[in-house]
Parts: sequence; structure tokens; C-alpha cells
Amino acid sequence: IKTEATVSAKTAFEALELLAKTKNLTLKTKQYDFGVFVESIGGFANTKDLSWIYFVNGKSGEVAADKYELKNGDKVEWKYMKPNF
Repeated sequence: IKTEATVSAKTAFEALELLAKTKNLTLKTKQYDFGVFVESIGGFANTKDLSWIYFVNGKSGEVAADKYELKNGDKVEWKYMKPNF
């Protein structure tokens, strides 16, 4: 999936939610103590080999996406990829 939009959001997760609504993508998430965890976007679910990982301005997030506060002009990307941690 590659889709782009300009949205006004407070967090990386809110940006994803807004994009999902405008592009009619289904999101599946789970709430944990540390924050929200994205399990699936548009029918592509996390597996043992691939996971949804978000990046802001090219750097992977170090906190849950709903805890990452965006600044004006930040570029948020969600990638379905093999985690390297």
C-alpha cells in the first residue's frame, strides 16, 4: 500500500487514523500501558516476519505512535517491513 495525504494531526497515530478514514483503510489496534499498537492496516496484519513501523522525518519512532507528538511540517510514514530490533 502506498498512499499519501496532508493531514493536521497531533500524533503519529492520529495522522494514521485520519489517513485511514480518508482512504477507507481498516485499522486494527490494541491498547497497552505504553500506548497503542498497530496490528493491521488495510488488511495487512503483523506477522512474525513483517510489522507496521512508523517513521517521522525518516527516523523510526521510539515511543508508541499515539505518544509521538508531531511538529508542523513533520512527515510521517508507516512501513510494512521486517523489524530490525
